[in-house]
Amino acid sequence: MNLHQLPLFQGIEHRDMQNIVAHTRFDFHKAEAGQTIVSEGDPMHHLLFVLGGTIHATRQSDSRRYSITETLNAPLLIHPEHLFGLHPAYPRTIVAATDLHLVAVGKEDVLRLAKENLVFQLNLNNILATLAQKAVHRSWRATPLTLRQRIVRFFESHCSHPAGPKTINITMQELAAEIHENRNHVSKTLLDMQSEGLLHVSRGIIAIPALEKLLTPTT
Repeated sequence: MNLHQLPLFQGIEHRDMQNIVAHTRFDFHKAEAGQTIVSEGDPMHHLLFVLGGTIHATRQSDSRRYSITETLNAPLLIHPEHLFGLHPAYPRTIVAATDLHLVAVGKEDVLRLAKENLVFQLNLNNILATLAQKAVHRSWRATPLTLRQRIVRFFESHCSHPAGPKTINITMQELAAEIHENRNHVSKTLLDMQSEGLLHVSRGIIAIPALEKLLTPTT
């Protein structure tokens, strides 16, 4: 893949890109389907790009009582907001759903590129600023009015991408407790959504084929 297709390198002139390639270590490698790329909590010393393939990204709740897995397609930049700061560690476990093509760029090279190349610096700042603005916006959205909206808000607020397949490993009782609702009411609402083809409920698992189909203007 041409590096210009990656968000951090878009807009960089050809001559500057040649200089970057000549002086930056790009660790290209492949991973087979089923292979764990990083685990939640691993120290983050590199920016990791997924150039080709599909991943499963799983995050556990702090209580370890439920988890959510997202299926995401390349090209992807894996959690750049966690490269620096108080806890520079991967927040999700990344597993190859298909064979992958990956490239990693070390933190030191990221800092040097941001210092030496204005376009790279602006791209990085824009990515981080966008993630921060979205996080702030989430807390100011309208409060869900119905139980269905509250359930959908729970799903959406725990995902990094508001679209695509999601698998929530959670008991009905735990979900009801998380949204402060009666278990029977939650069960009935989920079964109604299942009858509409929006999700599938089995023991301890809620499978969502396409999260975007659940979202409404109020979520």
